[in-house]
Amino acid sequence: MVNRLKRGATRANRGEERNPSDVIESTKTRRNVCIVVVGLALTTIAIFRMTRNLKILPSTLVQVPKTSHSSPDGGGSNSNKKIPIKLPDFGPYQPAPVETYVLEHVKELKLDVPMPEWTPSCDVYTDSQSTPYHAQLQDFIVELEHYSKLVKDFQIPIKDLRRNITEFDNGICDLVQLHPGGMQALFSRSRQLLSLSSSGWVEPLLPPMRHAQYCFDTSRENLMRIDYILHDFHALCRKLKPHSRTILVDMGASLRYWGKSPVLDLIQLYSKFGFHFDHIYGYEYEKHDPDQVFNDVPQNLDASYHWINVGVVSDTQSRRNPFKLLQENYSPDDLIIVKLDVDTPALERELAQQLLDNPKLSKLIDHFYFEHHVNQEELKRYWGRSAGISESVADSLRFFHEVRKKGIPAHFWV
Repeated sequence: MVNRLKRGATRANRGEERNPSDVIESTKTRRNVCIVVVGLALTTIAIFRMTRNLKILPSTLVQVPKTSHSSPDGGGSNSNKKIPIKLPDFGPYQPAPVETYVLEHVKELKLDVPMPEWTPSCDVYTDSQSTPYHAQLQDFIVELEHYSKLVKDFQIPIKDLRRNITEFDNGICDLVQLHPGGMQALFSRSRQLLSLSSSGWVEPLLPPMRHAQYCFDTSRENLMRIDYILHDFHALCRKLKPHSRTILVDMGASLRYWGKSPVLDLIQLYSKFGFHFDHIYGYEYEKHDPDQVFNDVPQNLDASYHWINVGVVSDTQSRRNPFKLLQENYSPDDLIIVKLDVDTPALERELAQQLLDNPKLSKLIDHFYFEHHVNQEELKRYWGRSAGISESVADSLRFFHEVRKKGIPAHFWV
């Protein structure tokens, strides 16, 4: 105020006269200039904040969170050295407490009843006295539905994650996180119920070996749901390298299983998160009309789908054993997914056992989906006619647990 009075007095002393309209116009001009300057400043700040941790990839024009890898000499971001990214190492399998509890109490839960009896397996969800984790399991069901909705609504602005991964940077993987806090943040109320595998967080191994909702509603929809299987795609992405190949082996590959095959839903799920399979090997024992198979395979899989209309065998030296193909053609750097469901319990079990007996396979396979046919009461109407069922629910829980301990995230399939 004092300065303005002084400037006014100076003008008066110089005898300057100002037209009122000029004063108004000058004021408007200064105000407009100020508005423009402030707007530019705010825009610059916003752009800076958005881009300071992002980089543009020329191949896809995708903005990718930048990761910093400091050099051993402490040079950090000021160093010109590039340090290759370190792949995640989750260490030994860490089962959820509820998974450990069920395994240690299979007798009390009557899950070890042998054939020819069929044993109920839903008590962990329906009986509040069955385990100390009953309340948490109810929270888990609610949070699982929320997780499923997030997966359903998820979109990613790129088609293939590998095109944006370099030896020195896998920051693109942050795009496939469903929550900034990771999988545990999505299950904050029941977080103790998640298990940690070599491919990140997974669901606990629990009966009924289906979605928990099947214990309350035995509809075909709940029977065939696969969204109870948790996938930590952020962790899985961080295992990828630029040269990684993506492979799916489907043993029992009928594409018209009760309408649409659930394996097609699995393929679509991986694709949604930027994992596109280079090769899909579909082995099927029952003979199918080639024209029908061609029509059943989605067009976007034409370049990758290999239909092999022969049955698999457990002979480790036979070319009809898919594990032989994997060992001879692929490496641990590749992403390999295996699904096993040939509806022949003895053969399935022999093939699955090879995951425990062969250390090479445990280094190759990143996820394993297996419908293990056992004496489960809730599925008797579907499995009761299957010849060769000889194992109990407890046997299945122990087997899957051992496979996970070998380094392969194993999941109950439908």
